[in-house]
Amino acid sequence: MLSQPTTRAVETVVSIEPAISEITRLAAHVDSFGRDHRISSNALNDMNVALDEIVSNIVHHGGETARAHPIVVRIGLDGDRFFAEVRDQGRQRMYRLNGEPLKSIHDWVKNYEQTWNERYDALDDLLD
Repeated sequence: MLSQPTTRAVETVVSIEPAISEITRLAAHVDSFGRDHRISSNALNDMNVALDEIVSNIVHHGGETARAHPIVVRIGLDGDRFFAEVRDQGRQRMYRLNGEPLKSIHDWVKNYEQTWNERYDALDDLLD
């Protein structure tokens, strides 16, 4: 994930309006944090995808109550743990994203990625 593990915890907080258009601003904030702390592009992409999903759900399913309150996102790095916490005060929902439990699944799937890609490419060629 990181080229050199950080020895101290660092974090940043961004407050966004509950609107789909704000996802772009949030992603830029995450990317800036990642560049400043040398977080891998894969980890940044994974974080942005997860935050996109969480914020989209809040906006689409939160109703009028969600639109009245900002969404607060805390992004941090503690050692080699990259994390985010999303606070939606509209309905007092709190989401915490910790990818560490999924790492073993990711590592296992990674072993098959090249084979799958080759087979999908062959299928694309066959269908074209």
